[in-house]
Amino acid sequence: MPAGFLLAGFFVLSSLMSTAMGTSVGTVAALSAIALGMAGEADIHLGLMAGVLISGAMFGDNLSLISDTSVAATSTQDCQPREKFLENFKIVVPAAVGLFLIYWVMSPGAPLNITPDFSVWMVVPYLMIFILALLGVPVLIVLVVGCLIAGFLGIYFRQITMVDLPGVYFDGFMSLLDFMLLSLAISGLGMLVEKSGGLSLIQNAVMESVSNLMKKKTQSQKTIGELAIAVLVSLSNLATANNTIAILLSGVAARSIAEKTKIVKKRAASILDIFSCVIQGVIPWGMQILIISAVFKISPMEISLYAFYPWCLLFVALFNIWSSDKFRASGS
Repeated sequence: MPAGFLLAGFFVLSSLMSTAMGTSVGTVAALSAIALGMAGEADIHLGLMAGVLISGAMFGDNLSLISDTSVAATSTQDCQPREKFLENFKIVVPAAVGLFLIYWVMSPGAPLNITPDFSVWMVVPYLMIFILALLGVPVLIVLVVGCLIAGFLGIYFRQITMVDLPGVYFDGFMSLLDFMLLSLAISGLGMLVEKSGGLSLIQNAVMESVSNLMKKKTQSQKTIGELAIAVLVSLSNLATANNTIAILLSGVAARSIAEKTKIVKKRAASILDIFSCVIQGVIPWGMQILIISAVFKISPMEISLYAFYPWCLLFVALFNIWSSDKFRASGS
């Protein structure tokens, strides 16, 4: 990365990696140690560097076609991933571009004393994953193709052998085993909350508020519905600390709100995904921030304060909902 481009460049790097892999947790786990080394080399505040990493990771998680949040949002709202991608694109890109410029201004001027050592071929698996997902290929096939291409390149460049390949795949699986177990535990707790009526209490309160606001007609019904979906998934995410689980638990109620207020499916899926990622990116007890906190050995609260992208995305998303309401009103 050239001098004066460090923070902005690392934001782009983590964004592209998260978009290609479809996992913010995987991106954070892969890049945390690298980010820590770069922060020490360039004398960057650790909280700021951690915030850059979490910002890029949440951008990719939200926009990726193969992320678990995208799959959950589109499946619960019965729409295609490409439709949600295009709807998301209009909201997340302005937020990302604005933050990119801010990071560019904040980047230190001194270059890193690191000798570049990379190969363009190493980018091919990530690029293929993104292209296949954009073409609408099913997620499982996309991930299998990506793993096979990565394995072939490893064998071709003699970094691993055919005998080593199963072990490499197994190591990759085991590296996420703790996250899988935590997700299962959170899913179980979420189901207990749902069965005991805790989630229904939140959903009923939101639905009742929607009905009351629609009777008063203080705003357009679509704006009311979009804000209600945003509040619903945000509260669910605060309770579960997992954006995918929050989307799954609130998806049925969100679809009911969307049908009641005449919100198109791709728009409902987009709002579900965006606001779940906003909350996940700032809560100190979220998996992403906890991983960075453990590597950087700083307070999770400090990382939350420096996670600028979720706050930028929140502002842009709310402005988009408000401006859409104004546009509908002027159009009518």
